[in-house]
Amino acid sequence: LVTEVGLNRIREKLEPLNIAHIPQDMSISLGNLGISPAKMAQIYSTFANGGHMLEPRLISKVVSKDGTVIYESHTQEIANFTQPEQAYLMTDILRDIVIRGTGRNAQVPGVQVVGKTGTTNRNVDAWFCGYSPAQEVIVWIGRDNNRPIGKGGTGGGTAAPAFSYFFKKLYALYPNLPKKFIVPKGVYNARDGVITELYTDISPLPKN
Repeated sequence: LVTEVGLNRIREKLEPLNIAHIPQDMSISLGNLGISPAKMAQIYSTFANGGHMLEPRLISKVVSKDGTVIYESHTQEIANFTQPEQAYLMTDILRDIVIRGTGRNAQVPGVQVVGKTGTTNRNVDAWFCGYSPAQEVIVWIGRDNNRPIGKGGTGGGTAAPAFSYFFKKLYALYPNLPKKFIVPKGVYNARDGVITELYTDISPLPKN
């Protein structure tokens, strides 16, 4: 259950996101916010960059035909949300979604990709938000008039395949990009039969 204290903590975490019109109800813990793909990219950058939230950039560089750099932007950090080992725990959870969950259609052979599907009521919006060790990608599919996409218009059924298609093309063009996530120091694993659980000093295993 989300208590009033828990709700206030969620609001505090959302403050650096600069999201207008945050609903004043308990369902914000379930993700009932209406936000843009750029804002979603900002949020997922926290996990993709080891706990650092970065400001999205629409244009990184403009170069003239003779090679002169006309314009260049630089990555700006918004907030240092958490430690790399804590961010990796989320990466591992999101990887499981791609391996055996609703994001199976996002798989890329030979490349570790992670992410989360999303489908709004009446199939109006379909999302897949995720990343590889080299790139973060946000896929949104919907209509400008907010009409339903149609039967099968889900994050796993429409957005996840688009995510996979992009990464297959990306790694075909740049085969030397990293393909496996590096486990940060401070992430441990404990094996219980066939199940391996990851934990950290901040997020220890539950006591029996």
